[in-house]
Parts: sequence; structure tokens; C-alpha cells
Amino acid sequence: MTASYPALIGFLDALGAATPRMLVNRLDLHATGAPATGADLPLHASFTVSGFR
Repeated sequence: MTASYPALIGFLDALGAATPRMLVNRLDLHATGAPATGADLPLHASFTVSGFR
């Protein structure tokens, strides 16, 4: 997934609050380059999500 830092944090927060409970594992973040003026730095994230009921 590629997103800004605030969007990525919001997504991960939503996963943590989901029902059934979901856990994020193997989170790997990489900067994708220089941001445009006034924009957030885009990040590439890879991770595994597990859900439990």
C-alpha cells in the first residue's frame, strides 16, 4: 500500500479497532521519494493482517 503517513496511521488505527479483532504483523515502511511542496511524504507499506473471531 502507498499512502501518506497520516492516512497510513488512520488505516492501521482502524484495523486495530475492527471487530473481529485484527492484528498487523511484519510491518515494513519505505519512503517513496521526495514529497511535493506542501504535501506529506508518501510511504510504501507492506504488512500481514490476521483476523480472529
